[in-house]
Amino acid sequence: MVSLISQQAALVCSFLKSSRSSTASLTRLYSAKLASWKRSSPERADAYGEMLVETGYHARRNLRAKRRSGDSEEIIRSTCREERSVMIIETPHLRLRPLIDADMEPYLAMAADPEVTRFVSPAPIPRASAEAAATHYRRQLATKGYGYWAIEVNGRASFAGIILLQDVKFTAAFTPAIEVGWLLPREHWGNGYATEGGRAALDYAFTIMKIDEVVALTAASNIPSQRVMQRIGMTHDSRDDFDHPNALGPSLQRCVLYRFHRRLL
Repeated sequence: MVSLISQQAALVCSFLKSSRSSTASLTRLYSAKLASWKRSSPERADAYGEMLVETGYHARRNLRAKRRSGDSEEIIRSTCREERSVMIIETPHLRLRPLIDADMEPYLAMAADPEVTRFVSPAPIPRASAEAAATHYRRQLATKGYGYWAIEVNGRASFAGIILLQDVKFTAAFTPAIEVGWLLPREHWGNGYATEGGRAALDYAFTIMKIDEVVALTAASNIPSQRVMQRIGMTHDSRDDFDHPNALGPSLQRCVLYRFHRRLL
């Protein structure tokens, strides 16, 4: 049986096909995938459909606003932003996709694990704060084209953590800047998912977002994350290291900064 969410997604596909940009050709591909998944994997179709429904909502809202203003050039730019918002990043072993409702409980369990978050906060992250962050960056991915991606491991796990691209939220010598990051449940450590996902996020930042530099930062004591930064090709200069103005504890105040510039590709 075709679910309501998949039916709604099909309507979104029809809407986007009629829009005035290259979104039409991209959506034909998504529509074909959705039809195939309805037959072979209804659960996957629902997850993808939920994301498309949200995308369609933002596309319709943006297009209505721009049409009222008569700015046809901005209509095209707005629709292209929606094209980015449905971007799913695929690697040999992973699918990086928008967070869906089914991800929330495993995400919150991950955020509540003090071993997972010990380089972020000296105490477990409150449930309300973690949920608010997930909601914010889920919406940002749909509207701005970057935020939180859920890590889905092909054939093994539907949720194995998050890969993120986000604005650095404080003022420092290296800001404004966009940072890449990752957070994975303990059961998925040591499999290379952060490295593979982080490298894919860098590719996305340079090829889709067209930015010149991405940074990564962490507590100086967080050696595992620094090794991931090194493996994905980021470089470290100790002169960039800094004291985090919003550190949640003395042990987290001193931070290292890694960089990757487009010219290194």
